[in-house]
Amino acid sequence: MQTRGTQLRSQLAHAAARLREVDSPDLAEAVEEVLKPTGWGLLRRSSPEVSGSGHSDRLPPNLAVRMPKAVREEIKRNVAAAQAATPGRKITLATEAERALEAFLAGEFAPEQPKHLPRGSKVEMANLNVRVDAGLRQRAEDFGADNAAEFGFAPRASHIISSWLVQRFTEAGS
Repeated sequence: MQTRGTQLRSQLAHAAARLREVDSPDLAEAVEEVLKPTGWGLLRRSSPEVSGSGHSDRLPPNLAVRMPKAVREEIKRNVAAAQAATPGRKITLATEAERALEAFLAGEFAPEQPKHLPRGSKVEMANLNVRVDAGLRQRAEDFGADNAAEFGFAPRASHIISSWLVQRFTEAGS
């Protein structure tokens, strides 16, 4: 039994061969390019849904935000529910991370100082992975460092994003 991926690969290879038969070598080469190991990555990076503009050949870098696994799962569920409830507005982890950093830079949001779990705590931790524009992330980190006295600590991008998401997408933040 073929998996969907194996079936799709076979169909694309057949499509490329058929395109060559009908004298469309440029289209055949495009299909064959997608079949290469790097082909899917090229398509993914050029997608307007991923890059924002469709002109970028690189994804924004990943930022791993460490938090309790239960909190991460609650945030993911509630972000998905918020998106489903407001189809006209794009609500994803990435868009919320950008909103958090932009609000922080505009002076509209101050993150809570991170609380450290007691030593030996049995709370299961996990990373919430989110892609964030490197320039925006750096501006927020610089602003946090420059204004550490005002905040009582030097907020990093991960602190800002975590605080934003907890406040907006968890019961603890309500």
